[in-house]
Amino acid sequence: MRRCVGLFGGCNESCTAFLIPVFVEQGGQLKAKELSEDQKPDLECERQRILKCGGRVEPLIDENGEPIGPHRVWLPNMMLPGLAMARSIGDDIAATVGVHATPEIKVHDLTERDKFMVVASDGVWEFLSSEDVVEIVKGCAGDADRVWSIYFSYSRFFRHAVSLGRHTLR
Repeated sequence: MRRCVGLFGGCNESCTAFLIPVFVEQGGQLKAKELSEDQKPDLECERQRILKCGGRVEPLIDENGEPIGPHRVWLPNMMLPGLAMARSIGDDIAATVGVHATPEIKVHDLTERDKFMVVASDGVWEFLSSEDVVEIVKGCAGDADRVWSIYFSYSRFFRHAVSLGRHTLR
């Protein structure tokens, strides 16, 4: 029996997770089965842990009182650390309010119905859904070089769009 393990956990201050969907054939269609979940601070179980440890979970607020960007982890009375993830390795300040590096692990037994899997960081999954990935892979008909080429095209686009401001993609 082949086994696939979805390991989730913060790998450093700039990487929230490696999200791993395995793509399963069901009735002639490819469907994603998520093996991990992005542990953002506004996820209810993460938020509860941070609040219980004395932290705050809220977005940054601009000078007009408007929220900017994702929810972040803050100390109770300071605008620190502003971490947009609930799991991280090595952030000593965030650790004081419940941010930790303990991974969540899911096990999936691979079968003949499992066609492929994609291991990518949250920076990819922020812009591409599992359905988008299915369409990309289907369009490449098993040509790994073509998939890689499309990935780099997306990567260049996203880097440029992010440098202009993430709101341009929404």
